[in-house]
Amino acid sequence: MARHGKHKDTPESVTPRRKANYSVSAGDAFLSDTYDTGSYHRIEAAPVSPEPVPPKKKRKWLWPLLLAVLLAAAGITAAVLLRSAGTQSTPVRKNVSVSMTDLNGDSCMRVTFLDVGEADCALIQCGGEAMLIDSGNYADLSYVKQTLQSLGVTTLKYIIATHPHEDHIGCMGGLIRAFGVETLYAPSAEYHSDSTCFDVMNEALAELGKSITVPRANETIRLDSAELTFLSAGKTYENTNDTSLVARLRYGETVFLFTGDIEWDAEHDLVEAGIDLSADVLKVPHHGSASSSSYVFLYQVMPRYAVISVGRDNEYGHPDSDVLSRLRDADAAVLRTDELGTITCFSDGTALVWSFSGSDLSE
Repeated sequence: MARHGKHKDTPESVTPRRKANYSVSAGDAFLSDTYDTGSYHRIEAAPVSPEPVPPKKKRKWLWPLLLAVLLAAAGITAAVLLRSAGTQSTPVRKNVSVSMTDLNGDSCMRVTFLDVGEADCALIQCGGEAMLIDSGNYADLSYVKQTLQSLGVTTLKYIIATHPHEDHIGCMGGLIRAFGVETLYAPSAEYHSDSTCFDVMNEALAELGKSITVPRANETIRLDSAELTFLSAGKTYENTNDTSLVARLRYGETVFLFTGDIEWDAEHDLVEAGIDLSADVLKVPHHGSASSSSYVFLYQVMPRYAVISVGRDNEYGHPDSDVLSRLRDADAAVLRTDELGTITCFSDGTALVWSFSGSDLSE
């Protein structure tokens, strides 16, 4: 239930906080296109910045095109929207072939949202280093393991287990045994439940002579040239979802916000604490549940893209129609794993390029 008091959860009572440079940069995808309950449609008007935006350099569009040309080896179809460096106001959709390999160089960060159904699993790769945020369910072990291997992962520098629910750490023990890990972060070193997957995760860590590390608020870790900061309002919760680790990943000028399964209480506490939540890409909390993604929270994040990790025809009705409506009101383009399969975002520190494993968006 929404918290009453300082923040009333309605769009009229919240002033949207947009960055001064909130405009489409070359290579940005889907700013004027969104997905809604399985249908694809175009929104003709792109978001307009309330403040003047300096003109982009005319060569800005070259990066995504060069990326597509130089890396077109695997032949995997990617749907990419490119915005012209000129005066064109409507993005142009292009189908290009983007290689899924050889992207561990210093010039690119790759974020892969694996299609693990009604669960969460994201892989970040930068400069030859890899970090995993959640693992999916126990049954996802073979798929996640094979996917990481296909992406060239041999070891994990970091693992973030956002919270100890099976759909987030179900196969973490198996992945630790397969790849090893330098440091595993979790909200608590203990979990008093009959959670077998949490015990298996701890056992796998113990085999490496390691244990869970609980991050400090505002602690920052580096993955090559990318930085990830743990965000916390310093509150305690009885709701396990609200204990989820929240992390803000920055690579150059591009920012991703990972939220686990936080719900309205944790969202409002983060906002009231005055924490910078702004991000270009939001991993939507709790699979698009109605108990998350409040207006107050979304209007602080103001994401251009919202990724929902969700199972097709799931029993919970995720993502909730009200959440999709709130994301539309926040001008976020919605990307769903149940519609697009595995979702991958490439960042050169300025522009974003998206590719999908399970969708053909050709016109």
